[in-house]
Amino acid sequence: MIVLEQVVEDLQNDGFSLIPLVVSQADAIKTAFEAAGPFFRAPLSEKTRNKICEDCGYRPMGVEYSQSSDRPDAVESFTACSRTSASATTLESASARRLYERMLTVIDVLEPIAEALTIQ
Repeated sequence: MIVLEQVVEDLQNDGFSLIPLVVSQADAIKTAFEAAGPFFRAPLSEKTRNKICEDCGYRPMGVEYSQSSDRPDAVESFTACSRTSASATTLESASARRLYERMLTVIDVLEPIAEALTIQ
């Protein structure tokens, strides 16, 4: 159980806070990271077939956070969103579907924490 007042105080004073998780929450995050390994080790041709929309699924290096073509984004990413959860079945590879499902579980774990902090 997090003490919201302490987290808010840490954020205000230090700019960050460590939020302890219960085992089930930590396990959900761990399984998402474990699912990411097989997906990101796949060939680029496979990863690029796993895009749901502009905002979700796979994004190759160079397109997400770059504001200048001379400084491309050096990180590839995979994004999940609750609003597109039904579309996860359209992902072509099993590793992408597994990653997406596990990321949705992480959203379910972290969203209540973020909401409580925002309200606090």
